[in-house]
Amino acid sequence: KSNNLITDIHNPFLKKLPANTGHRVEVKNLNSISQVINSTEFEVARQVRKYVEGNPTGQETRTYDVMANETVLTRRKEGAIDYKFMPEPDLPPLVLNETALGGITLDKFLNTINELPIDAIERLKNDFGLINDTAQKLTCDPNIVRYFEMSHKHIQRHFGTNVIDSNTSNTLGNWITNDLFGLLKDESGSMPNPIPIIDIDAKYFGTLVWMVLDEMVSSRTAKTILDKMFHKKDIINCPMLFAKENGLQLISNENELKIICQNIVNNSKFSAQLSQYHKGGKNSSKAEKFFMGQVMKGTKGQAQPKILAKVLRSVLNSSSGK
Repeated sequence: KSNNLITDIHNPFLKKLPANTGHRVEVKNLNSISQVINSTEFEVARQVRKYVEGNPTGQETRTYDVMANETVLTRRKEGAIDYKFMPEPDLPPLVLNETALGGITLDKFLNTINELPIDAIERLKNDFGLINDTAQKLTCDPNIVRYFEMSHKHIQRHFGTNVIDSNTSNTLGNWITNDLFGLLKDESGSMPNPIPIIDIDAKYFGTLVWMVLDEMVSSRTAKTILDKMFHKKDIINCPMLFAKENGLQLISNENELKIICQNIVNNSKFSAQLSQYHKGGKNSSKAEKFFMGQVMKGTKGQAQPKILAKVLRSVLNSSSGK
């Protein structure tokens, strides 16, 4: 009803009372949060006092007197009929036996019901170490939860472990909720409802995310591959094979990177920057970043950053700054 709150006050203490005493006390027609709080505090104290006196409250409806700051009895309720708990004459009883459920037991039927989102969120957080925001986004559809779990299994297979790492789980979750969902959105930027079937095998999606985690490809390259997989460009199936055939894998071989670095560092065009590096201090850091950029440019961004930093510094230190 407009501008009215109706609340049922249940004191946990009263659960220990004998049957049909103190089970349900309703305080109705409360129209502010303060009235809800004040009437609840009064009822808790009143019901406990009545119980201690040996005269526990029965089932009844009360209202709240604001001026007196107390609840007032309006009517007593003796049974279910007072709460309008009565059979609907036009609806026959429903017996959930094997006949009604198409030949299966009630337990088997309950097992076919999808997991509730609130339960799925807690399970994903507890079992996979997902942050709450990612878990909530994944549970928008039961099929997305299953897709996440299947993709995660394939990542574990690539790493050769059954251990669940929260970083792996959250990285996978982010790729689904950000990158994959971004491709699923319609022209208006909204997610379709229901979410369409993802036409990328979870095995290959998991492989792609593993390639990023294993630093086989850069995130930028992985996004390009995902777009091709989603739109069926270049008939991509296995992203690892596609990356290898098209030279998209990060260069992580130290010897290969060493040769590339030496060619750039010893290039006469960059002699000034090399001299700057050997002067030390801020000049050295600035020059090192310059050479890092040149190597990345020469490899089209395919040099593995961490390994490159190590190899480049070694080449720079062994080079002549004259």
